[in-house]
Amino acid sequence: MKIATDKKLHFLACLVIAFIASALAANILYPLWPAGRGWPHVAAAYAFGVIAALAIGIAKEARDRKQAGNHFCWLDLIADFCGALLGAFAGFFALLL
Repeated sequence: MKIATDKKLHFLACLVIAFIASALAANILYPLWPAGRGWPHVAAAYAFGVIAALAIGIAKEARDRKQAGNHFCWLDLIADFCGALLGAFAGFFALLL
């Protein structure tokens, strides 16, 4: 039960981080591209959201590895990755609305 809750927290944390990061990046990058060339800023915003969330997830796992009684967990990183992908996609979808 504790393991499932931990994975859900990793997923949700990265989902929120990626959503916020991609939405912010899209709003910051939007004025830099002309209106007819919207896909580059969308792709950059999506990538920024995923990378920001994964960087935080990897940093947390590296910190966990150094703590006594804790370890680096690949399953946590998989949950982080899934949350980051979905969160960045939600940020991208919010731009369309």
